[in-house]
Order: sequence, then structure tokens, then C-alpha cells
Amino acid sequence: MSEPAKTFKITLTELSDGFSYALKAPDGGSCGPQSFQLPEKLSQDWQSLSPSLYRSLLRETKSTTRDKRLKDAKRHLEDLGKQLYDAIFSHRDAHALLERGKNALAEDELLLLQLSIQGSRLEDLPWEALYYEGRFLALDRQLIPLRHLEHSEPIKAIRSFEPLRVLFVSADPYQNLDLDSEFERLEEALDKLYPKVELDELPHASFQDLADKLSQDGPYHVLHIAGHAEKTKGGQLLLERDVVSAADLATQLSQHPSLALVVLNACESALADEKLNPFAGLAKSLARENIPAVIAMQLKIADDSAIAFSKAFYRKLSQSGDIGQALSAARVAMKLDSLEWLTPVLYSRAQDLKLLMLNVANESEKQQRLEALKKRLIQAEKTNDWPKADKTLDRLDALVMGSDRLWFEARRKRITAQLELPLQLARAQKLRDEGSYQRAYDLLQKLRALDYQHPQVNELFEKVWAKLYPTIQGTPPRMKA
Repeated sequence: MSEPAKTFKITLTELSDGFSYALKAPDGGSCGPQSFQLPEKLSQDWQSLSPSLYRSLLRETKSTTRDKRLKDAKRHLEDLGKQLYDAIFSHRDAHALLERGKNALAEDELLLLQLSIQGSRLEDLPWEALYYEGRFLALDRQLIPLRHLEHSEPIKAIRSFEPLRVLFVSADPYQNLDLDSEFERLEEALDKLYPKVELDELPHASFQDLADKLSQDGPYHVLHIAGHAEKTKGGQLLLERDVVSAADLATQLSQHPSLALVVLNACESALADEKLNPFAGLAKSLARENIPAVIAMQLKIADDSAIAFSKAFYRKLSQSGDIGQALSAARVAMKLDSLEWLTPVLYSRAQDLKLLMLNVANESEKQQRLEALKKRLIQAEKTNDWPKADKTLDRLDALVMGSDRLWFEARRKRITAQLELPLQLARAQKLRDEGSYQRAYDLLQKLRALDYQHPQVNELFEKVWAKLYPTIQGTPPRMKA
């Protein structure tokens, strides 16, 4: 889609004696301000629905139990979404205005449902669940619910170079999250999108680690944060050694103009109290500052849905640069019958969600990427992270030219051998167990030449040496670098 999305503005205001709405359609038509009331139990119903909605998504429960929970949660969510829709659009003029806006869309156009919400009682309600005539509006490919935050300073699209670069940042100060699995799911989704999308990782992050990573290894376009947050004090992010306010985080991120989006992901054990969206305060605060767009995940989602979301979202974002389009594609890609499409909530103060314009990298950009990947490769080798080194080599393959190919091929040979070392070590152990000491000795000599400090290789070599040369006192000399 090349045309910018059209905007249907919905302004909701909390008053001393109720609420009011004002609507403005893309064609300039308007309705309101008009007062309205919400059922007294609506907020309470949502709070009571939250635990059952959360539990309905858990895969550990028996299928029959889960199906019943899911059916009940879906029915209650439909009822709640209908009440929210009727509160605003039951008025004939309001309904007609929205229908006119939808009907005027061309087949490839989007309509942003731009929700400007003032008042905590309204903010806490699930406006993404608006429900009318048997369907949730958020599941219409052409309708994008957006929590819009007013600001006098406009947001401009960010111009950068391919690939779309995503940095996964994780922290678990309470040590109760499975963040390795979170990264593995994201990696599984994004690996298939390379070279259009590239994923990098910063585990066990402190605030200083994050600042250093962004400065040294950037530019990045998306910051994908997994861990804990608190709603207090306008939203705070809990890193390994720091509690970081939204203002301090926004100040740090604003120094990196390539950054278009922050994704805040609450893991399952971070939702142990079964409350929705612990990242809401942080998301709103970041979006009010200098971050173009923020997506807050308000529920833990199943592994297959997380992969489906990431794959669809980042593929579409790399193609179009439009966060609204990407979110719409991702909602549809998730398991719609599980209600997991409700998980992402989008916050932005942008009028147009086409926030990224990625051009084909020029020679200068390619050289910068080459040097950054070489640096990452060397670091992986130093820490003996051979799978990461192998993956980094795959990234380097398309960038390495000329005389650098000799360096590249030597690295490839060494890393491949390191990846095969555990298998060769097991083979040497088997030869030793079978009594084939000379063959085990020859193989271990090759492995020692590859990694002279490998403790298991040296230990087995000493045992084989003792069998071959029982009359020689002491142990064989260690190999030197």
C-alpha cells in the first residue's frame, strides 16, 4: 500500500458525572461532543474477565477445560465489546459516520480508529475489543485500533537502510522468567525473514548495557523488550541492576533516531497476579516522549501464536514500513479462535503509521554492517558461542568480497570444525572404549590442534596416552597456541 491510512478520530473524555465522546471522520464529518454513560458493572466485568481470559490461553490445561474457558471468555468478551460499541455508536449519527468512513475505503486502504482517551476509567477498558454485528472490529484487515497520544510535535517517518534490524533485550531480576525460550521463539520466526530482517540479542541487560549496545552495534529500528515492568510512577522497566523510569528510557532511546518502535512483552510468570498489561504505563509514557510507536503485549501468548505474530508482523513491517499494516497482518496470522489477537495494544502520537522508509543499503552502509558483523563474530569466538558464530558467518557471506573471502573461508572452516567437535569427541570416546587406542589417539591429536584448551579433549587424550604408553611417567605435554 502506498497511500497513507485514513483516520477516524474517537475522542473519549471522563467527566465528573459520566463521559463524553466526539467523532471526526476522514471526510471531515463529525459528531459530538455527546455525553454517554457506561454500565456500572462494565469495569468490574472487565476486571473479573481478565483472569479467565488469561487462563483460557494457557496450553498446560486439559483441552476440554481450556475449550470451556475459552468459550466462556469469548462470549463474555463479545458482550463486553458490544457494550463498548453501543456506548458510542448506538447513536444513529455516530453509527452512520463510522459506516461512511468504512464504506469509503478502497480495497487496499486502512482506517485508523484513533482513540484519544482522557481518564483512567476509560483507559483501563479494552477498546480493542469493540464488537458489532458478530465480529470484533480489530479483526477487520482495514481497521487499526490505535491508542493515540496528543502532542504538539509531529512525528516524521524514519529513513534508514535495509535490513530491518530488531534488538531483543531481556532482563529478569527476579529470576522467574524463561527468557531464553522467548528469544528462541522470536529467532525461529525471524530467521526465515533474513536478509530482510535481522535479529540481535542483549540478554541480562542493565541500563548501561542497553546504552552501550545501541551506541556500539546500532542502528536498530525495533527494540523488543521482554521482562518485568511496573505501572507506578508513570511506568518503570525493571532491568538486571536498575529500575528505569519511562522518562530516562525515552531520553536514552531518543539519542538513536533510527528507532521507530518499541515492543514491550510481558512473559507468563510476569503476569502471575493475572492483571492485564503491566506495561501500559510505560508504553503510554514512552509514546508521549520521543518514541514514534509502542506496542504493549497485555497477555502471555502461546508459542505458536508468538511465532505467527512475529513472523507476520516483522515481514510486513520490513516490506511496507507501516506499523498499522504490520499489526493488522499479525492479528490475522494469530489463532483468532484463541482471542490471542487481543494481546497487542498499539500506542502512538503519529498521524500516519508508515514510520519506516528502508532503502537498499549503499556501499558505506554495507561496510559499516560488515565491520559490525566481524566484531560480533570475534566476540562469539571469544566466548565459544559457536552456533552464534556460525549464524554470524551466514550474515557475513553476502557482504564479504575480494581478499576478505580468504579470511572468511578460514573462519568458516574453523567454526564448522568447532561445531563438529562434540561429535568427534564422542567418536574418540567410543574408539577408546572399544580398545582402538591408536585410532583414538590420532583423532584426539587433531582435536587438540583445533582447541588445545578443551578440557574434555585433554582429559580423554591423557587416558588414551596412558593406555598406549604405560611405561612413560607423567602426563603428555599440553599443546601450546
